[in-house]
Amino acid sequence: MGNPTGPVQLGVEDVRAIDKEMADTRHDVNNYLAVLSAALEMIRFRPEQAERFLASAMEQPTRITTRLRQCSDFLGTKLAITQDR
Repeated sequence: MGNPTGPVQLGVEDVRAIDKEMADTRHDVNNYLAVLSAALEMIRFRPEQAERFLASAMEQPTRITTRLRQCSDFLGTKLAITQDR
């Protein structure tokens, strides 16, 4: 991973953008976890519809991973961090 070799300057707008990105990420991940939790509860109480709810539950980990990657990429840009992928 390529970290900055010196101080990184962040302006007020950068800090606001980072704060907004973190809040949006928390909100999105919380929503995905709520959908996952609800789907699992519905499977418990309506096992005859398990296939339908399982499909929804199985989508959520990918959504969470994608959203966290987006946040990581955003922060990496703001903090001048390069990543070896």
